[in-house]
Amino acid sequence: MNETQQSRTPRNDRWTMLAHFTHCVGAVTFSPDGATLASGTEDHNVLLWDVATREERALLKGHKAGITGIAFSPDGTQVASGSWDKTVRLWGVAQGGLLKGHSEGVRSIAFSPDGRTLASGSADKTVRLWDVESGQERAVLKGHTAPIIAVAFSPDGTVLASGSWDHTVRLWDVESGRERAVLQGHSDYVIAMAFNPDGTTLATGSRDRSGRLWDVESGRERATLSGHEAHVGAVAFSPDGDSLATGSWDSTVRLWDGHSGRERATLTHSHRIWTVAYSPNGKQLTFGALDSTLRLLDANSLSEQAVLEHPEWVLAIAFRPAGDMIATYAGDNTVWLWQRETN
Repeated sequence: MNETQQSRTPRNDRWTMLAHFTHCVGAVTFSPDGATLASGTEDHNVLLWDVATREERALLKGHKAGITGIAFSPDGTQVASGSWDKTVRLWGVAQGGLLKGHSEGVRSIAFSPDGRTLASGSADKTVRLWDVESGQERAVLKGHTAPIIAVAFSPDGTVLASGSWDHTVRLWDVESGRERAVLQGHSDYVIAMAFNPDGTTLATGSRDRSGRLWDVESGRERATLSGHEAHVGAVAFSPDGDSLATGSWDSTVRLWDGHSGRERATLTHSHRIWTVAYSPNGKQLTFGALDSTLRLLDANSLSEQAVLEHPEWVLAIAFRPAGDMIATYAGDNTVWLWQRETN
């Protein structure tokens, strides 16, 4: 196992800050073509920015409480937003709609890979599947006994995973709505999860200080990722699925073999880690921390390439699909847009 102490010396030699936007909350994401950036706002709206001009494209009004999640449909024609007001809203070029049914705040939303289905997980302990074209509820998935804080579709769209404060992850058949498996092993809240690129493995992170790898087909645990000394709040597979990164409140990022779960390296930082992500081409590993920095590392050598300073801690990271820009969401309710220098 390699131990790497991260330098605190700021270096932004490869990235330039293009713009920052104020009064933002909840989420930040790029459209699939990278032309639009979306975020929630402090006054419960969804704001769309033109990435090229950094000007506001649209302000989507209607929610009555804070925005908890935003997602673009795979074709980029629809935006979905979830809110503490117990609703999901679909905003589209041709149509939009209010999706009502949850009895508590919506914590997480996700589009299926084909864009036909939207999933929402709620504090009411249910997952709901919605038909995107009609806006009609397709199914209510019941079984969790505590709030659901994460939902994710497998890459082929056939399986939906839901993570809950009841310490479990449940796998659902998307077509039928049938529960396929209950993944039991964590002893505290499940707070992060991600499918590997081929959909055969699900990674989870928990407040019980562990990560776990699960076989999606059988529902069995493949490996327990032990070593963290605090919450594991972020998990991310490399685009080829060979590596898994976990970020923890113990101020470390740990790297694991994405298949066996064997630990490869520990990156020690000075502050809690909030979020981790790989660049779309897999060449960079990034993490955001409580010291108000986003750090970019070479994914192979783990050498530090840049430190992007923020006014407050970095809570979320989104790469533009082309990999040439990063949007970050900071704890002072600002969104920052960074561009890689071409020379």
